[in-house]
Amino acid sequence: MSQRLALAELMRHGRQQSPPERCLKLASSRYRSGGCLVALDLQNVDGKWIALHVRQRSENRVAALLREGGYHSFLPFSQHNPQRVLFPGYIFCLFNYCVAFSLVKIPGVSGIVSFGGNVGTVSEDEIERLKVIDRAIADPQPWPYISAGETVEITAGPLQGLTGFYVRESGRDRIVVSVTLLLRSVALEVSREWIKCVPSRKTIQLAAPVVWPSSNCA
Repeated sequence: MSQRLALAELMRHGRQQSPPERCLKLASSRYRSGGCLVALDLQNVDGKWIALHVRQRSENRVAALLREGGYHSFLPFSQHNPQRVLFPGYIFCLFNYCVAFSLVKIPGVSGIVSFGGNVGTVSEDEIERLKVIDRAIADPQPWPYISAGETVEITAGPLQGLTGFYVRESGRDRIVVSVTLLLRSVALEVSREWIKCVPSRKTIQLAAPVVWPSSNCA
């Protein structure tokens, strides 16, 4: 069966159950996955952005399947190099806990990034910053994760309005944008004349993320 047919069958099967029945099953706190009993709280992230872990080099294909399935997803690219995704192995998606099982059954999706039984979420601010980068003709580069520092805003150019952490290294000015959930950052070189300091934003320290369903049994 082709991936498109498999996805259509999956969606059809999901619609055969009434929404209250599906939601009731998924509101349960424990799941059987690969022989493991997995605890996961799904109810508190409805309508929020989550991160799906996908097989690397399958991001485009999975994003297309998500669109065909009616999911609202976001896969940020480097417009300078359209073949390079900013966060290999991850796709952002607006979460609906009534179809959580459908998400992880889409071919190429390994699971949902979570912490200690709770689905992790990505803030709207972080998503909007990534969308600014995604739209601009820029060349973002991977950068060591930064969760605090001098916060600046770009006041001109294609990245106008973008906020992030200021870094100066090797005589170059950069703005670093971080995704707290993934503990990953990207950096863009900017002109010093185009940045201004803004009040620092609060950050949240998280432990290393895990992916549900897990492939390992304790």
